[in-house]
Amino acid sequence: MRRAVRYLRQKSEAYHTTIHILLGIICAYFTTSFFPDAPLGWLIFYGILGSLLPDLDHALFIFFYGRKSEYSQIVKYFLKNKKIRFMISFMKKNHKHNTGLYSHNILSVFMAAAAFWYFEVVRDRPSLTVFFLAWTFHYLFDLAEDLLFFKRVNPNWYFKFSKTPKRPLSVAPPDVPSKTRSTPE
Repeated sequence: MRRAVRYLRQKSEAYHTTIHILLGIICAYFTTSFFPDAPLGWLIFYGILGSLLPDLDHALFIFFYGRKSEYSQIVKYFLKNKKIRFMISFMKKNHKHNTGLYSHNILSVFMAAAAFWYFEVVRDRPSLTVFFLAWTFHYLFDLAEDLLFFKRVNPNWYFKFSKTPKRPLSVAPPDVPSKTRSTPE
């Protein structure tokens, strides 16, 4: 069982964004069952957009409301020094410990689900239906990932936002200045 969990964690960490994209595409195909005449290409576009847009909050955290956090400082260091590969690797390993994301909360899940229902049932709008369905599944996948990685839901889902991770961030490369490192050299 532990091997299976470790395997799922590795795959989820490595393919987090890809899984969100696939969920958006699946939502688009699912939406065609409600709207068979809707153009599939546009549904896929809106499904992918709805599935990726919630992660815009990561950028807002890094550059605005969480800019002083250790996580943000390390990401900005990599950007400033054009170490994009290190930045991507660091973010893949540490983004689940980022518990200060304002949009990743239980109210956002219900609002996205309510918007999906409204545009599917009341307004009969396929593009917005798939957009909010994918948005909802983005959050549901992130919740499932929390359970996979931590065996509990991150506190931000309950409006308990923190700019300090509960556990040390993964080790940054040796050339990151010590004031932005979470572990001693």
